[in-house]
Amino acid sequence: MAKIEPAMRSPNHRTKVNRAMSYEKLTAEELQEQYDRGVRIFDSKDLSGENCQDFHIPGIRFDRVNLEDANFRGANLEKCEFYSCELNGTIFDGANLKHSDFYRKKIEYTDFSNADLRYSAFGKTTFSHANFFRANLSYCKTSETWFDNCYFSRSELKYANFLDVYFLGNCIFLNVDFEGCLFRYAANGSNYCTPFKDEVYYFVPNIPEEHLEKAYILKPHSNLSCANFSQIPNLDSLIASGLNDLDLNHADLSHANLSRVNLSHVDLDKFNLAKALPMYFPNLNLSYANLKHSILIKLRIHRGNLQQAQLDFCQIIATSIKDTDFSGSSLRYASFKNSHLRNVSFRDCQFEHTDFTNTYIYGDAQIPPEVDLSQAHLLPADAPYPDPLFG
Repeated sequence: MAKIEPAMRSPNHRTKVNRAMSYEKLTAEELQEQYDRGVRIFDSKDLSGENCQDFHIPGIRFDRVNLEDANFRGANLEKCEFYSCELNGTIFDGANLKHSDFYRKKIEYTDFSNADLRYSAFGKTTFSHANFFRANLSYCKTSETWFDNCYFSRSELKYANFLDVYFLGNCIFLNVDFEGCLFRYAANGSNYCTPFKDEVYYFVPNIPEEHLEKAYILKPHSNLSCANFSQIPNLDSLIASGLNDLDLNHADLSHANLSRVNLSHVDLDKFNLAKALPMYFPNLNLSYANLKHSILIKLRIHRGNLQQAQLDFCQIIATSIKDTDFSGSSLRYASFKNSHLRNVSFRDCQFEHTDFTNTYIYGDAQIPPEVDLSQAHLLPADAPYPDPLFG
């Protein structure tokens, strides 16, 4: 598929350009002049068809601006916001769009080829017939985003957060770098949904699995060994769609980092845990999962199922675990340092040198008497949390 040019757009596209008659017309020259005077917010303007090629205008907020068919080829638009803007047919070929925000709009026939979209954010946005040829979407974050008939060829999606994304089956992925890109299955274990009649949307691109071997796909029996979730942005705000009711039973999470803390160059003895952002996993099913040598720092695991899990050498540090069942799990050399365990069950678990240093245990956790709890805090089941990290 070649780069999208105006002739390839929908036949009635040109008739839509000036449909917002209430917009005040603004030329490219006037945009640059006002920007140079310090103006950064442009509201209800009409820049359709204007040539802004190679403009240096980072940090702009376009609020309900008509940008249809505008040319931003090679422009510097870093940290720009596009809020409810008309972007049909807009050209961003080779543009710098790092840390940019696109929010609340259906975007059709837009050219993002060769664009730098790293760390960008897409919220409540639908991309239809968009061209992402050689675009860099690494570390981008999404919320309620739809891709319909979009073209991804030689795109980079490293550590992109696609937990809340839906792909129509006609999207094309060729030679895409999916390293660390995060997808999920639905709560019922399926990879598709039909929110609209006769249209099947996929949570994970409908392509051969060998093309996704470097991606992180949250589903039962998935191989997530050595996965590093600390590099993926915006996980904490996607509870409803991404991390809630997550089913990872029998998954391989050995040596994985499930925390928001990047531990590649961190000395845990000196690290200030108060600075770490928590990540919330409600209704998490990790039964029979392999979590050996994995890292769970500053998490909130509530109503979890970790029965028969392999947790040997697992570091569960400064983590709040509530209403969770560890029955039958292996906890040899596991650490629960500085964690809070309320209404948990360790019935029939295998303990060996399990570390409960400064661990707060509320109520009867069914830990056998031979386990060393001399460094733990044993509290009544209804005792308040003394640590503000978990209040």
